[in-house]
Amino acid sequence: MRGTGKRALVGVLAGGAWMSWGLSLAHAFSLPVIIVFASIACILLAGCGYCIVKAGRSSSLQPTSRRHKLNLGFLVLTILEAAGVVSAILLARRMNRVDVLADWIGIVVGVHFFGLARVFKIAIYHVTGAAITFWCVLSWIVFHGDTLTISAGLGVGGILWATSSVNLLRVLAKRTSG
Repeated sequence: MRGTGKRALVGVLAGGAWMSWGLSLAHAFSLPVIIVFASIACILLAGCGYCIVKAGRSSSLQPTSRRHKLNLGFLVLTILEAAGVVSAILLARRMNRVDVLADWIGIVVGVHFFGLARVFKIAIYHVTGAAITFWCVLSWIVFHGDTLTISAGLGVGGILWATSSVNLLRVLAKRTSG
C-alpha cells in the first residue's frame, strides 16, 4: 500500500505539473478552473497520504535483494527516460520547433510507462503508456503551435491523474472489502 501511495503521489504531482503547463498556456486559470483543479488535486493528495500513512512499515518487510533489483531497474529506466527527454529537447531546438517540445516529451513519458509496468509489475501502466503515447501522437498529427502544447499538457496530466485515481481506488476497495 505504501508503494502504491508513493507511486500515486508521483503521478499526482507530475500530472498537476503537466496540467498546469497546458492550462497556463491556454490562459485558462480562472477562479472556477482553479477551484476545480485544486479540489481534485487535494482529493488525490489526501488519497496518497492515506495510503502512505496506513501502510506504516510494511515496505520494510520486503526482502532487501528484491528491493535492490527493483531500484536498479527503476534507475536504468530513469536514465533512459532522461536521455529521451534530453534528445527530444535537442531535436526540437535543432529543428527550431519548440511547439513540439511538450508533445515529444509526452511521447517519451508514455513509452517509459511500458518499462515501469515491467519493473513494478503493474499492468495498468501498460494502459497508461499506451494512452499517453497515443494521445501525444494523435495531438502531434492534429494540432500545431500552442494548441499542441496545451493538448499535450492537459492530455498527459489527465491520464496521469486518472492512473493515480485508479490505483488509489483499488487500494480503498481492498481496505473496505477486506
